[in-house]
Amino acid sequence: MLAAGCNTSTQVKNPLKGANITNLSYGTDAQQTLDISIPSGIGAATAIVYIHGGSYISGDKAEMVSFLNDYKPKVIVASINYRLVVPSAQNNVHIDEMLADVGSALGKIKQTARENGVGVSKVILMGHSAGAHLSLLYGYKYFPQDNNSAIPIAACVSLAGPTDFTDDIGWTSGEFSLPELSGLASALTGQMVIITQNDYTQQSNYETFRAAAETISPAYYVSQSKGVPPTIMVHAEGDNTVPYSNSARLNTALNSTNIVHQLLTPTDIVGDKHSLGLHSNPPPSWIAAVQAFIETR
Repeated sequence: MLAAGCNTSTQVKNPLKGANITNLSYGTDAQQTLDISIPSGIGAATAIVYIHGGSYISGDKAEMVSFLNDYKPKVIVASINYRLVVPSAQNNVHIDEMLADVGSALGKIKQTARENGVGVSKVILMGHSAGAHLSLLYGYKYFPQDNNSAIPIAACVSLAGPTDFTDDIGWTSGEFSLPELSGLASALTGQMVIITQNDYTQQSNYETFRAAAETISPAYYVSQSKGVPPTIMVHAEGDNTVPYSNSARLNTALNSTNIVHQLLTPTDIVGDKHSLGLHSNPPPSWIAAVQAFIETR
């Protein structure tokens, strides 16, 4: 159950009144910032932490899904920015740097909540698209090794997130050119990846970088013994940005364990399936199901 550097932040410091802080720095890079809302009048609370999407090259913490605002009176709600990949500039930001940012942000959230009179009892990680991927990979792979945040991950919520970069369905949306895909894949894995066709799992040299693809795929870290957290996925069929089969593959892997999990396949999404109707009115039906899942964590 849910319990009730250079810094340009604005905040209320009286712990009896909680706090609302924006643009709080958790590192030395300008992108390492977060927004956080801390409730008043409680000694400990769950933290729901949102990670934005944007194909690892764009996006902002301001894109937090609006329904999380409903939780602010009773839980800590935070939305984080993280270092982004710049494939053409070779800025040495890979998946490990982004995951390290998640851990550092969690540590800052814990510290800031404590300074405002609230302890963090556990964390629910939620993200959309690339942010969902980071939520899953941190919860599945990185968290067991990360002593920086030291906060239990109670659940992961994946909204149209990539889960398996070895998926033989391929990535055929045409959102990126092949050189851009090569640069992004190389930046994420930290290895040289040359993609010669959109359906890249079918190209002749695919096996040379399949191992690298596995290292960034949450589906390859499903292990009950390693404390993989309960997981809910929301993914619409017909998603032309991240194949629906990605979430289906992770769901299959989780089916072989006793890990609590659920895959929602909404059919009431109007327009772009990848957006999941996050900005539609009325809101899509899956939101109520995700809220119910969160409430049981």
